Amino acid sequence: MSQDTMTIRGLQKAQEWNLRAQAALKPKGALGRAVQFVTVGLHRLAVAYAHVDTGAMKASIRLEVNLSKMFGKVYIDPRAVNRSGKRPAEYGVYEHERGDRMRFLTVP
Repeated sequence: MSQDTMTIRGLQKAQEWNLRAQAALKPKGALGRAVQFVTVGLHRLAVAYAHVDTGAMKASIRLEVNLSKMFGKVYIDPRAVNRSGKRPAEYGVYEHERGDRMRFLTVP
C-alpha cells in the first residue's frame, strides 16, 4: 500500500482529528457560523446514514469548512482503503445510488 492511502486503522483517528480541527474554527459573523453549523450537521448525517460493512466508508467521511471563502463540504477521503483493498471514495457512489438505507449523501 502506498503512502497516499489510509487503511481502516487510521481512518477513525483521522476522522476524529478532522472533527476537532473543524470545531476549533472561530467563525466571525452569522454567515461563518451558519456555514460551520450546516457543514458539521451534514457530516453527522452522512456518518449516521453510511452503510456499514467494514466500517471504512463511515470512518472515511470528512468535512471541510473554509471561512475565508465561506463554504463547507462533506466528502469521502480518497486515501481511505478498506480491508479488502477497495476505496470507499469509489464504491460510495454506487452504495448511494442503491437508494433506501444506502443513500447517505443526501438528507433523508
